[in-house]
Amino acid sequence: MNFSFIIPTLNEERSLLLNLIFLKKIRKYLNAELIVVDGGSHDSTVNIAKTLSCNVYISEPSRSKQFNLGAKHASGKYLVFLHADTILDNDAIDHLKNINKNTQWGFFSIKIKSNNFKYKILSALINIRSRLFNYATGDQVMVVENNFFYEAKGFKEIYLMEDIELSNRIKKLSKPSLIYFFSIIILVSLQCEIRLSDSSVILISHKWVVLPICNGIALAKTYPLFTPFR
Repeated sequence: MNFSFIIPTLNEERSLLLNLIFLKKIRKYLNAELIVVDGGSHDSTVNIAKTLSCNVYISEPSRSKQFNLGAKHASGKYLVFLHADTILDNDAIDHLKNINKNTQWGFFSIKIKSNNFKYKILSALINIRSRLFNYATGDQVMVVENNFFYEAKGFKEIYLMEDIELSNRIKKLSKPSLIYFFSIIILVSLQCEIRLSDSSVILISHKWVVLPICNGIALAKTYPLFTPFR
């Protein structure tokens, strides 16, 4: 098996239902393993995941810990870290199908599915930032070779910016493959919109990481269920 898609969830039944066709497509077309690591959902997330023939594991609600647990059980050569509210366009899926076997890690360009002008600007700036600084947010769907991920000791188990922390660490070991096809974020929840507004603070440089951490802490006080998911 070439790909293991690892999806952390917390009350994501709506996202999973909206993305059913996509998830079935990657499972069939890429012969992919689907792994859902749930953080204690109170809705039908786990039941929906099981209908998709996903391997389902339960964790405390921390995205970095959920990703690491999923990676521990993954059998694919490549680990694909996918948010429940995100899909890949057809060109991106084809790229994975024909991935260069020497790729150690990479990520996609981002597109936010919204007519709101601020999200179009945000998408463009995130893509520019990624090309300038060679690091990704989780919304850009990080693809990491399994052995390389373990050599890098996986995600640091922190509650905020685990994706940027990993990117900054592994880019020193290997230059990322910048994939110009798109990951598409489907705005289906308050958590997603908060996460994106939080990301807007770090558009220019990873040196600003302290700002979204402060912002994230403030958000956590306002939205307790959101704490581990930025």
